[in-house]
Amino acid sequence: MGDEIEGINKLLVEYTEAVTQGIEEAAVKLGDEAVTTLKASGPKNTGNYRKGWKKKVVKGDGYINITVHNGKYYRLTHLLEYGHAKRNGGRTRGFPHIEPVERRVKDEFIEKAEEVIGKGGS
Repeated sequence: MGDEIEGINKLLVEYTEAVTQGIEEAAVKLGDEAVTTLKASGPKNTGNYRKGWKKKVVKGDGYINITVHNGKYYRLTHLLEYGHAKRNGGRTRGFPHIEPVERRVKDEFIEKAEEVIGKGGS
């Protein structure tokens, strides 16, 4: 009986490690895709804003946090996404480029996570 419990415990640990690794790989890949998409689809005046998109990965014990941000022009992201007031009155129009990418990446991550869990990893 003790050997059976140890065998089940070993299988559960292997499954958990495989699922965790698969989800981490999917998250990093989707982070890369988000950066690539934002660099391609962002508003282009000089192109510097587009070039500023970066990915930051923080791994811990049982979790991964991926942040996609504009490193150099972070102050412009909200203004370009939603528009802003002009100096002499009126508003500029927004260029929604972050929210569609965020929505797509979230949906894809959920699909990938379910797929990895269903397959038992990888």
